[in-house]
Amino acid sequence: MDGPTFFSIVIASLAWPVTVIVLVCRLRPEISLLISFLKKVKAGPIEAEFEREVKELRTEVEADLPVPADPVSPARQRILQLANISPRSAIIEAWQMVEFAAQSLVLPITSSPTEKVETATRQWRRLQSSGRLTRSQVSMYADLRGLRNQAVHAPDFNPSYEATLNYIEAALRLSESIAAQASASTADPAPEAPAPL
Repeated sequence: MDGPTFFSIVIASLAWPVTVIVLVCRLRPEISLLISFLKKVKAGPIEAEFEREVKELRTEVEADLPVPADPVSPARQRILQLANISPRSAIIEAWQMVEFAAQSLVLPITSSPTEKVETATRQWRRLQSSGRLTRSQVSMYADLRGLRNQAVHAPDFNPSYEATLNYIEAALRLSESIAAQASASTADPAPEAPAPL
């Protein structure tokens, strides 16, 4: 084999690998976007749906509910730290804040501890029939409950950090709003009936 034939065989065998390396280097930003998209697709429709719904809910909550009284409260900080470690646990903790606020609104203060433990469905019915929440708050409660159920019951559920933060913010704002209504209703007792003449 002579020299020119040898070099033509070497160049022919290196042409494809060199071409691929050049293309990868030139298209690196596009390839990284494609990989992140593939990761989202791999994550599944549950996380994608959760992220979309929770983003819409947070927008609705920010439009309808007041800004939190204490944006750096210890409870908020604890849940935000938990979101870094376990998004699913942070979602559950945030939902519990909503449930506890709702219990304080619909259950009388004099209830025994065993009466204060009720199923989520029963509590939901009490909230709807109490007339003490706005339609918007009732809708937010239902949405947060459904999203929390997705987080709890979907196997391998792992939402993005941003989606988890959106859920936490929406849940904490709603719980603070409900708690404020509960404390206002206990501070302003019903007026006494006038004495008979």
